[in-house]
Amino acid sequence: SEGRDPVEDFKAINAELAQYSPELATRPMLVAGNKVDIAPDREGLEKLKEHVEALGLPFFELSAAAHQGTRELMWAAARRLQELPPITVYVPTYEAATPEIYTQEELAKKTHDHELEPCGETVFCLDYKMSGVGSGSCGPQLMKKYQMNDEKFSFHFRLTPSCK
Repeated sequence: SEGRDPVEDFKAINAELAQYSPELATRPMLVAGNKVDIAPDREGLEKLKEHVEALGLPFFELSAAAHQGTRELMWAAARRLQELPPITVYVPTYEAATPEIYTQEELAKKTHDHELEPCGETVFCLDYKMSGVGSGSCGPQLMKKYQMNDEKFSFHFRLTPSCK
C-alpha cells in the first residue's frame, strides 16, 4: 500500500466513480488486493478485506506476477457477468469548450478532482481534441472515433451570455 490506507483509497476511488457516473457506481463489483506476495505486512490488506466484505462485496487476494488468485478472480468475474442484465454503454458527454474555475496549469499538475484548487476566476479552455487537460475528464480515454486528428482545421464559435 506504499504507506497509504487502502480503505481510504477504496473510498476515494468509489467516490470518483460515483461522480463520473452514479449509475455505473451502483453496478456489481469484485474487489481485488494485488501484490499480496510482496506485501510487507498484512494489516492494510486485512483492513481492506474486512471493509469490503462488510459492504457485501467479494474480495480476492492476488499476485498477478505470481499468478496467485488470478484464476479465481477471472472465474468469479465470468460467473458474475452471466448474471448481469444487458450491457449499458457509458459514453461521457464532452463539450469542446469547457468553462472551468481551475487554470490549465492546475489541471495539468493534479491527478484527482479533489486535489484541485479554484483560481478565483472563470477559465475558458478550447480543447479541440476533447482528450486531455480542459476536457474535465480523468476517466477513460476518449474513443478514437470521437477524436479529431492533428490535420489543419478551422472552427467558429460564439459566446452568448446566459442566466440559469
